[in-house]
Amino acid sequence: MPGPLIVSVSGRTLLDKEKVLLASEKVGGLALFKENYDETAENPKEDLKNLIREIRSINPGIIIMVDNEGGRVWRFTKGFTKLPEAKEYGILYAQNKNVALKKAFVDGFIMARELLECGVDMSLAPVVDLDGPSNVISKLSRAYHKDPHVVAEIAEQFIRGMNEAGMPATLKHFPGHGSCVLDSHITRPEDARSMVLLQEDLLPFKILIEKDLILTVMTNFVVYPAVDPKNVAAFSETWLKGCLRVECGFKSVIMSDCLHMKGADVGENLARLKAAQIAGNDFLMYTHQHGQDLDNLLSILDQIPDTEEAAKRRMQLMASIARKFKIAHCASNVAHGAKATSVVTSTHGSGPVTEEHEVNDNTAQGNPYSII
Repeated sequence: MPGPLIVSVSGRTLLDKEKVLLASEKVGGLALFKENYDETAENPKEDLKNLIREIRSINPGIIIMVDNEGGRVWRFTKGFTKLPEAKEYGILYAQNKNVALKKAFVDGFIMARELLECGVDMSLAPVVDLDGPSNVISKLSRAYHKDPHVVAEIAEQFIRGMNEAGMPATLKHFPGHGSCVLDSHITRPEDARSMVLLQEDLLPFKILIEKDLILTVMTNFVVYPAVDPKNVAAFSETWLKGCLRVECGFKSVIMSDCLHMKGADVGENLARLKAAQIAGNDFLMYTHQHGQDLDNLLSILDQIPDTEEAAKRRMQLMASIARKFKIAHCASNVAHGAKATSVVTSTHGSGPVTEEHEVNDNTAQGNPYSII
């Protein structure tokens, strides 16, 4: 059974202390980063596969994940198809809606297929925050659009592409980070708008959850005084157990963003982990725990809290991945699929560039990976 903790490792080979960490029953997930991928190697993808094999030899049930949104948030480059920034889909949507949605589907499929072929279970995507004043979302072109309905439309096709390849999607950053200016990596932001205005940011989450497309939602470290004046969303029972579980009807895995971030600073690592768990996060992300921080984490592993309900949801997620998200499933889709056209908007004024990819276009209307 996967434990509640998501961790990372410091390089392309495992340190002895990292092996001890990975062997703990408290660890259920591992997030990969650029430091785990050597672009200068002769065959970096094979090296990545070997690292993942070593990790699974220690913790066979661990869920391997990575942030491969596209644009600037892209951990692996050489050997992988680079996806455009999220904002480019919104620009293309304004020019030709059908082409934009088709491209989102194809790109979601390609991204997921290439990761699955290396043994990565999940890409923590897509971002469904609105395009607003945010320094960490909009200024980095990570948002599809300012209109929540357009965001939901584009994200839905990207998710359906991921699902067709055999990968679950993760919506982030609940309940919406795009309209908040400050970056929760470096401070504790506050969004002082009324609940009426906050509903706009919630819409993409509500729409996609209602369509039964989502297995994971990632929470953020922003304070919304209109809802909970004391706690960031990831530490707020009002947001997670009330809004996300009851109002939005989400029944699957809730995952915190990285608890190392400044916005999560309510004390030392154990205090942060407990705050996230009590609020209702099933997965507690605590990555980049290197050096002394790794020693500290190893010393408190037995104290990290969990619940039977959270463990059950993580188990259901793992079972869905084990059952559905196989390389063989991807190969079958590619072998029997029809050609789909991906149209990429040129940034050099030379017009659209057409690319053909093998994709099974008979996408299920429901979510074939539902655990509800």
